[in-house]
Amino acid sequence: LRFKTQGQRARLGVLNSEEAVITARANLLSLIGLSPEENVQFDESVKPVLPTRPLMADIDAKDLYEYQILVLQKQVGATEVDLAKRKYWPEFNLIGAASYGSSDYINTGASWSDNDLSQWSVLLNLKFNLLDWGTRSRNIQIASLNQNTTEQSLRNQLLTSQKELEVFKFELQKSEENYRLSKELQKLEEDTYKILDRDYRSGQSSYLELATGLSNLLDAQARGLEADYDQADLYMKWKYYKGTLSEETVLQ
Repeated sequence: LRFKTQGQRARLGVLNSEEAVITARANLLSLIGLSPEENVQFDESVKPVLPTRPLMADIDAKDLYEYQILVLQKQVGATEVDLAKRKYWPEFNLIGAASYGSSDYINTGASWSDNDLSQWSVLLNLKFNLLDWGTRSRNIQIASLNQNTTEQSLRNQLLTSQKELEVFKFELQKSEENYRLSKELQKLEEDTYKILDRDYRSGQSSYLELATGLSNLLDAQARGLEADYDQADLYMKWKYYKGTLSEETVLQ
C-alpha cells in the first residue's frame, strides 16, 4: 500500500506539473503577443535572470509612466481648451506699412532730400462671424469635457498602477527573505536525504522514511526553482518601474 500510494502521489505530481507547464507556456505566449497555435520553441536550458544585488523599493509614484502620461495629457488638454477659447472671440489683425524714397535727383542739381517722400499706413481688421458664436461656445464646452474625461480615465489608470506599485513594494521587501529561506530549505533537505539514503542502505531507516525524505527533497527543489523565477519576475518588474526595461537590457 505504501508503494502504491507513493506512486500515485508521484503520478499526480507529474500531472500537475505538466498542467503548470502548459499554463505557463500559454501565459508567456500571451505576454509576447503570439498565438498558442504557433509553433514556438522555448529554450528550457536558459536560466532565469536574477538580480546581482538586493532590489531597493525606492520607487515613487511619479516614476510611473501613467503619471508622466497624465502630466502630458493635462498640457495637451489645456492647450486645446485655450485654442477653442481663442476662436470664440473676434479676430483682430493689425497691419502696418512704411516706405521712403526719392526721385528726380540725378543730373538735376537737386539733392536726395529735396524730392524725398515717406509714407506709412496702419490698418486694423476685425473678423468675426455672428452665426458661429453658438458653435464656438459649444466647441469650448466639448474641449473642456474631453479634457476632463481623458484626465479622469488616466487618473483611474494611475490609481490602479499606484495600487499595484504598493503591492510590488511589499513583495520586494519580503522577496529577499523568501528567497533565502527557500534556498536554505533546499540545502537542508538535500543533506537530510543524503543521511536517510545512507541509513537506509545500512538498514538503519525504513523505506517509508526514505520515500518521505525524497518527497520532501523534490518539494524543496521545486520551491527553489519557483523562488528563482519569482525573483526573476520581480527583477523585471523592478526594471519596468525604474524605466530601464527594454529588449536590450532584459537579458543583462
